[in-house]
Amino acid sequence: MQLFIKYLLEFFLGYNNGYDWYRSCNCFMLMTRGIYVTIYGNADNMLYNTCNMYISYTAVDLLIIYQKKINRIELIFHHFITLFAYLHFRYFNNDAYLAHLFLLAESLSIFNALLRKNHSNLLKKWRLFCLLCIRLPLWLLLFNTIYVKDFTNILTTSKILFTLVSVTMPIIDVYLFKKIVNL
Repeated sequence: MQLFIKYLLEFFLGYNNGYDWYRSCNCFMLMTRGIYVTIYGNADNMLYNTCNMYISYTAVDLLIIYQKKINRIELIFHHFITLFAYLHFRYFNNDAYLAHLFLLAESLSIFNALLRKNHSNLLKKWRLFCLLCIRLPLWLLLFNTIYVKDFTNILTTSKILFTLVSVTMPIIDVYLFKKIVNL
């Protein structure tokens, strides 16, 4: 279904515009799902479908990145890390609230298709806002959850994976921040 939607958008909007809208719409759907669950709860009942949505989007996007020969190492790395995280949420870890909370990080890309061409400064401001006010607190929350609230020293698969996420995602975000402000 993901590929069908992408091809449909590309047919009507052109190759690059269709892909931009495909990514923005998926990120918007995932982010709004994260907002809904964060506000209204019911995360446990939605975890299975949410993970399937994220896994299918990320897998298809990785395929598209490969086909289009997009050379954005940070995006590829981000996709692999989050793909493993959501596979883990799906099959091993039942922390449904955390899985939905992470979807708020997708807010970074929701306006790419709409603002990239004619309003690039507004897009930069949105992305800086997301990096500093949404994503940074998420990574700090994750780190806090792993090391402050979990008093055990037991090294579990969840702890290893979430440590990887809480360390690598801020590094990717620093790279994006520098890219946005031209440092």
